[in-house]
Amino acid sequence: MVLNAVRPSKNVLNNFNNMSTYPPCKRGVSCPKCARRRSKEAMENPPKGRSRKGTLLDAFRKAVNALDDLDLVPRAKKARACRHRPAALTIYVRRRTEKVYNAIRLNQKTVEELEQALGDKYNFAPSCVTSFTMSTSDSYQKHKRERCFIDVTEEMVQKFEDEDDFLVDLTYDIQTGVCEIKLTKGTTVPEIITSKKEEDSEIKKTSNLPAPRS
Repeated sequence: MVLNAVRPSKNVLNNFNNMSTYPPCKRGVSCPKCARRRSKEAMENPPKGRSRKGTLLDAFRKAVNALDDLDLVPRAKKARACRHRPAALTIYVRRRTEKVYNAIRLNQKTVEELEQALGDKYNFAPSCVTSFTMSTSDSYQKHKRERCFIDVTEEMVQKFEDEDDFLVDLTYDIQTGVCEIKLTKGTTVPEIITSKKEEDSEIKKTSNLPAPRS
């Protein structure tokens, strides 16, 4: 039995003949030369992801080198406007009804500054002050029975020392809006002395009385 063989066309034969002339890589067959060429091209032209990493590292290195040239000198600090100025003087005052002394800051040793500080503490306007007097321990020693109050002057305020204590007497008239201030400096020691003297005088008076007759 004879089979009829199919003869390939001319185009198929031409393609087959041409493929024999192509290199192995073109025909789908592995070639060591082509493999070397591909590896060399991969080394020369790396993928985009790796190139980005390289550029980032280069950028960091350039930034470090640029920082070396900078002058890193600390800037001078500017004074803040909200900071309180150091107080020139701090005194302690209290009224007779108070048991604890209150600290008052004076930025300047002046009568106006003292009136302003007392007004802020005891809620009165310095403009309504008509008389501002003070009695010291020296005036008490000269006038033992009665305290002598003197008008407060700039020289007296200049002689104030830090942490001096004063007793404040305020008389405020609501109708007229007039305020009078009396300061007593160093009241603790003279008051104790007077109380002791009064007690001693009372004891002497009672001892000098004649004994009752039986």
